[in-house]
Amino acid sequence: MIHIATRRSQAAAVAMVAAIALASASQPANATAAPRSAAAPWSAVAPASTGAPWATPMGTPTGTSLTTQETAIANAVLNLLNSERKSAGLAPLRMNASLVRGAHAHDLTMAKYNTLSHQLPGEAVFSTRITSAGYRCSSAGENVGWNGDRSQNGAIALEKMMFNETAPNNGHRLNILSRTFKDVGIDILLDSRTGKLWMTQDLASPR
Repeated sequence: MIHIATRRSQAAAVAMVAAIALASASQPANATAAPRSAAAPWSAVAPASTGAPWATPMGTPTGTSLTTQETAIANAVLNLLNSERKSAGLAPLRMNASLVRGAHAHDLTMAKYNTLSHQLPGEAVFSTRITSAGYRCSSAGENVGWNGDRSQNGAIALEKMMFNETAPNNGHRLNILSRTFKDVGIDILLDSRTGKLWMTQDLASPR
């Protein structure tokens, strides 16, 4: 089973597609607007929403620092993402260490609560998280998801699902193909405790 959610930095919206909980939102880097949320009757995981009041911690996720395997998978996703951008005539995104650091912290939090969300208890809104990680952004977006397939194929499947979305339920695709973003932090967390591969993509442009 795969679940994905996306958040962008310029408008708030939520959509449901097939068995996917999908949220899309956007905001300037200094805004505090939260995405709308809705529950999918066929989804076992609530879609992204601010605060996630239903979430309760389930313990410490396995692995609090990036492994060689996780880094390799993240780079494979980056290569695919940039290939998708190239097919649309767009410049490649650069992997940024500060964005990766922020994305990793968010993956750890999602795994801790075993909840797919852009903001969990104790977390700031995603643009503030990005700034706190050391990246001064003028605009930012975020895609998050998990897959029960904890392999490179599982991460690639998430990326392909995001890219192959069609309007109007295409928030992930819009983030991937944004002309605004210049940098990206892609983090992969292989968590044996939840049995999931967690992926966060933080996309941004510097000030």
